[in-house]
Amino acid sequence: MLQQTFAGKVYRFHAPTGRYRRREGPRGAAVHRTLHRDVYGSEYGNIPRGWHVHHRDGDVHNNAIENLHALAPLDHQREHPTRRRHKLVCQGCGSPFEAGQSYAKWCSPYCKDHARVPRRK
Repeated sequence: MLQQTFAGKVYRFHAPTGRYRRREGPRGAAVHRTLHRDVYGSEYGNIPRGWHVHHRDGDVHNNAIENLHALAPLDHQREHPTRRRHKLVCQGCGSPFEAGQSYAKWCSPYCKDHARVPRRK
């Protein structure tokens, strides 16, 4: 298992998001803390709300402070102009759809809500 340690905390690699993260808090109410944001925050303080921490060299395993900088969402999007789209099949209605994440399950909020609500017979 891939893992890195920072400030005495162990961060495990989460393949679907491509980030190192750790769980903080009790189960059910836990918050996932990502390594690159914690490294950046320890050096520069709070990250502005909604901003992203970008890996300058594109290597998510390189969390050295020199490789990280905070960007506004639009500026971060400009750093990654072509994002891979994944062709998937909706688990709710069965229709094909495209998503930015390979782990997306539903084509719309309607299908997500419909799949999660138990139906009476």
